[in-house]
Amino acid sequence: MLACAAVVVSLAPARAMPTATVDVAAGSYAGPLFSVSEKVNDNPRVLTKLLPNMARNDVRSAVLYFGAEGRADDAAFIARVIKRAPGVIVPFYSTGRGGAWEGREAGPRLLKAYRAALAALRQELGTKAIKGIGEIELMTWRMPHDDPRIMTLLDFAAKNGLAVMLHPRLGQLEQFEALVAKYPTTVFLMHMFARDQYGKVFEDDRDALIDLMSRRPNVYYTVDVDHMLLGDRGGLLYAFADLPPDRAARAFRAAFDTGRESMLAASLAKYLPLVQAHPDRVMWGTEMSTDYSYETSVYDRVIAFARAWIGGLPASAQEGVAYGNARRVLGPGVTLR
Repeated sequence: MLACAAVVVSLAPARAMPTATVDVAAGSYAGPLFSVSEKVNDNPRVLTKLLPNMARNDVRSAVLYFGAEGRADDAAFIARVIKRAPGVIVPFYSTGRGGAWEGREAGPRLLKAYRAALAALRQELGTKAIKGIGEIELMTWRMPHDDPRIMTLLDFAAKNGLAVMLHPRLGQLEQFEALVAKYPTTVFLMHMFARDQYGKVFEDDRDALIDLMSRRPNVYYTVDVDHMLLGDRGGLLYAFADLPPDRAARAFRAAFDTGRESMLAASLAKYLPLVQAHPDRVMWGTEMSTDYSYETSVYDRVIAFARAWIGGLPASAQEGVAYGNARRVLGPGVTLR
């Protein structure tokens, strides 16, 4: 048992993995990275592939979104990940069942599930290990973003000092602001699709998002690589999920290598105004969760793309977007002892 394990926050995180070995391309950002959007649930590839890949690419910290429903093996898996990379992981959790399921259960039943999971995690990991809830995929919930059923979950997060990662729908920022305005001391991470199934695109909401963030200093935006790698089949990190991992990795490499330069140019144009408006409030992540995205040939391309994108931002904003903003807001990773 891991009951009542102490949580130590180290200012200079110890690394359980090898140091960085991947060369950085000329013109790309070459410093440390802090990724804030990794949907891992309980995938064993986190231990065998993700953590070594992170270390090789100098991803020094990461928010990992775990699935937890109060089972002992939920906490055991999170503990294994943290112990394998002490001082690196910032754990968030959700039920891990997906946004549509959570939307159907929203209200007392969903709140009960989150409460039970947090109690179990804190019993096993200590009271300070879990840093937030999410990703909460509001874009799939069939209700307004300021619905009281959503507020019950955010009340829970606020009372427990947890940050919240939310994914609102495009075109719903007015409702989203009405929601977050009720929790001025809660840290909110958010992202939105670059384009959705209804034909809406991020650029339509960009000015409103910039204004919202000016009024709500507790709202932060994560620009995710999957929302930049848009091919004919949508985001490339999910486009080949129906294939076995090795075939999916080959398909990804072909699509990525063909479209890399055009995708990089488009993503810089898309998100540069947001970074220019709020250089201290923008972070980055990958938004990856498919098995093939853990393959080294895929992961290395994703991180190289992120570095190239960050390298295309104003020099004064690069370190903050890459690492500093997340480190300041979320702190270092935790260590169990």
